[in-house]
Amino acid sequence: LSPLPDGALGVRSQDPGGDGARRARAIEENNQGVAALEAGRLEEALELFARAAAAAPEERGIARNYAEALRRRGDAALERRAWDLAAADFARASELDPERSTYALLAAVMRHALRRG
Repeated sequence: LSPLPDGALGVRSQDPGGDGARRARAIEENNQGVAALEAGRLEEALELFARAAAAAPEERGIARNYAEALRRRGDAALERRAWDLAAADFARASELDPERSTYALLAAVMRHALRRG
């Protein structure tokens, strides 16, 4: 998980209502998401990361954090034997962070297992 420093997305304080403000909110929501996830509040973290990713889709750090939270929820779904939910979370994590092969592997294994019934 990666909290982002203030200004990490090139935020300029002289742009209070424009792109800079949107990006500053994305940083804040990402950092709140990291704190929530570290405190075990997974659903809260997912909501924060989703908003941050929507506000700053170009920011890879936010996407990676969101993907990691989805992977954790997928793991929890596996423990409950909620196969479809786990598969969906792993697939979305893979889309958000395609460079992390673990997510793609988990998604592929789940797709295969679901096909086999």
